[in-house]
Amino acid sequence: MDDYSPKPLRAEDIERSILNQLAERVVEAASERRSTWARWNLYAEAARQTMGWRFAATEDREAVVGMITDAAEQRSTRLTPPELAVSPAEFRRADETSVFRPRNSARYSSIALLDAEERLLTASHATDAPVVSAATLERAEHARRNHGIVLGEDQRAALHSIATSARSLDVLIGPAGAELFPFVTDGTDIESHFLDLAYLVRKYPEINRDALEALRTDARAMVRDESVKVMINARNEEANRQRNRGEEVPSAAEVMLSAQVEHDGAPDRFTHGKKWKWLKRFNALVQEQHGVNRPADVVDACLAVTALRVPAPS
Repeated sequence: MDDYSPKPLRAEDIERSILNQLAERVVEAASERRSTWARWNLYAEAARQTMGWRFAATEDREAVVGMITDAAEQRSTRLTPPELAVSPAEFRRADETSVFRPRNSARYSSIALLDAEERLLTASHATDAPVVSAATLERAEHARRNHGIVLGEDQRAALHSIATSARSLDVLIGPAGAELFPFVTDGTDIESHFLDLAYLVRKYPEINRDALEALRTDARAMVRDESVKVMINARNEEANRQRNRGEEVPSAAEVMLSAQVEHDGAPDRFTHGKKWKWLKRFNALVQEQHGVNRPADVVDACLAVTALRVPAPS
């Protein structure tokens, strides 16, 4: 029987145009995850983009990932200023970089992100947005009081400030206080808390508990591979930092295996709801199978953690 398996790749087999396309995707992926990044972030993303490629040798894989990283670095906007002075020879590495600046410590961003930041700043200075009159706010507050909802003074002040500011963009930052439900989550992001089974039972009373648990499991399985990749990526980045410090690091196979074992041992904790859309997949399944479509983040009193609302004894 003929073997139709593809021939393992060597670094010289990859055309420059392919490397450039991948570099664009690497920068795009990095900008989706963070507002600034370093070379190791680009390297990890390049490794993820080529994870399915079969190479003739480890050296070929490392060479290709390195070339993609170099191209992605060139397509990023450098934020770290250059050296203002040349260090004496005894304080320079073999590659002529200064020993006073950590290797690959430069931070990058993108023009698209910087433009978005500028638009936000511009919107925060614009004062031509609609406003709500004080009389309207007073009537609304009176109506809330009739339903047993009373705002604290700080909450009233914040509401009046935003409603009457005429700014296109306002930012409100405040501590947890009266009538807020502080909570913690066993997951790695806030969305995982909204996939807690007890919360879902309250949110979807028309769907029985077993059906909700089945939907949670199905949605989680859809994003399992992506979640494991996130864990592997984070651990590879840490391994690179350890390697730079001269420390012993686990092999790539050990990193991959440990991530899979840890994830599958506690999937509710390690599934990345925000980035890999566990919550979004769950909501889609609910709508598809039960015809129910509700906001993803409805707050409910069952989310409250009593221990966080009771002051610790002094």
